[in-house]
Amino acid sequence: MIRAIDTETCCFRPGVMAPEIVCLTWMIPGEEPGILHADDPRTLSLVRSWFAGHDLLVGHHVPYDLAVLCARWPELV
Repeated sequence: MIRAIDTETCCFRPGVMAPEIVCLTWMIPGEEPGILHADDPRTLSLVRSWFAGHDLLVGHHVPYDLAVLCARWPELV
């Protein structure tokens, strides 16, 4: 399955390569898009399921999105 993902973050600032995540959005073709706030407890379990699954994660700048997710939840590294 193809899943498009995107993180929305706080503003960039000097010395911070992965700003704090605000929310996570995703889209699967043919389904309604999803959005979760970073503080929602479901967000981490959702991301874990993506990393453990076989979905193809696509996005505008996936390495940045992954850095943001791993900065928030270092156990994902």
